[in-house]
Amino acid sequence: MTKLIGLAGLPRSGGTLLANLLAQNPRFHTAGTSGLLQAAEAARESLMTEQIFAAWRSAAPRAADSARRNMLRGAIHGWYDGVDKPVVFDKNPSWPLHIEWLEAALGEPVKIIATVRDVADVLASYERLARRQRALDVPIESRDEPGAWLTQSGRCAQRVLATHPIGYAWAALHDALTRGYRAQILFVRYENLTVIPHHVLDQIYDFIDEEPFEHDVDQVVKVTREDDHWHGYDGMHDIQTRIAPNPSYAAATLGPDVAADYTAPDLNFWIDLPPRNPA
Repeated sequence: MTKLIGLAGLPRSGGTLLANLLAQNPRFHTAGTSGLLQAAEAARESLMTEQIFAAWRSAAPRAADSARRNMLRGAIHGWYDGVDKPVVFDKNPSWPLHIEWLEAALGEPVKIIATVRDVADVLASYERLARRQRALDVPIESRDEPGAWLTQSGRCAQRVLATHPIGYAWAALHDALTRGYRAQILFVRYENLTVIPHHVLDQIYDFIDEEPFEHDVDQVVKVTREDDHWHGYDGMHDIQTRIAPNPSYAAATLGPDVAADYTAPDLNFWIDLPPRNPA
């Protein structure tokens, strides 16, 4: 059976780069952002509609629960039925939010690789994309409540809300930790991925129980595809073909005062996390 690994984390934190680096291993399948979780969650919710619930209300509770788990397991694995590789990395920031029911459906612990980056640098990266997009069009994220997006500090404040991709992904990871899933999440810091990539890869292979593979960090070919128009920014998922250090430009982009507001340890909580205790 396919080994399914969640690939989650903050936007602009190296998730696409890591997916394409991992794709060098012929055992691994990676792709762009997946709709698997949303489709499976919709199926799960449909099982609790009044009509369906009424149909099995008279069944033995354990049999009904087993049927639901089997159906969801089939839907999850069926999503990748055409993939002939034994390890699949499913890229979606929602993985940390759904651990409980995914484990119930799959019958095994869920493992998630989460790419993260200093929040100030994530915000700076978004801001640079927005400035480039502004030359051609109004950035999609600022079309609602434009007044809240007028200033640099205002734009950053909007982007860390849970209604924005940055704030949503951050909240999903933080909540998974408060629910006790530290052992099942491997945090991959962008700062480490771009400086010591082979060390990061060693950690990943150990985490997913796979034999090491010699990756070429000097020539990363992009094989994943994303509809960046849908995401709102051209080049949102472009990657560097050679993995190399990428110095922080948060202060230069956001201004030192605004950047300093987003470097606090409580925002970048992964920096001081204690080591994982394997499940």
